[in-house]
Amino acid sequence: MEIDIKEIPSNLSPRYPKLGTLLLCGNYKLELITDFFLKKLCGLKVLDLCFTAIHELPGSVAGLACLTASLLMGFYKMRHVPSLAKLMTLEMLDFCCATLEEMPHGLELLCNLRYLNLDRTRLKEFPATMLSNLSNLQFLCLHQSLGGFRSVEVEEVAGLRMLESSKCHFYDVIDFN
Repeated sequence: MEIDIKEIPSNLSPRYPKLGTLLLCGNYKLELITDFFLKKLCGLKVLDLCFTAIHELPGSVAGLACLTASLLMGFYKMRHVPSLAKLMTLEMLDFCCATLEEMPHGLELLCNLRYLNLDRTRLKEFPATMLSNLSNLQFLCLHQSLGGFRSVEVEEVAGLRMLESSKCHFYDVIDFN
């Protein structure tokens, strides 16, 4: 919902603690969202911050216990994401085209995650053991990182029994067969 805002003021207190969806996507000038603001949205289920200029997600994101979908696609200034370990209800995580350089801490603990898109990020590494913990994944995209294609071991993906769609590069076609 593009409304051309630069920041959400720290003194702004949402009056809707039961708000389920927050759509701030397409606000290319939005650089700041405060801890104070997000702490008041404890019932939030969907957080869409796609295509904003936010530099850093506040740590209070970790306290959004009801969050099921986090859309962070096109985070062109984002370099770091706080721990996701407490977001146990999270089912969808989309970082496509984000300038994320490190794997978010706690991602491997998100046992309910069904959709993971890390396409065209700047991730320098993808821990091999991470996928084995994400057994409920139905969609996985690890296709491309900025600077080249990211390859994965076939064994990593083969263990995902719920997987319906995948966009990955494998090291070796023989392994894939």
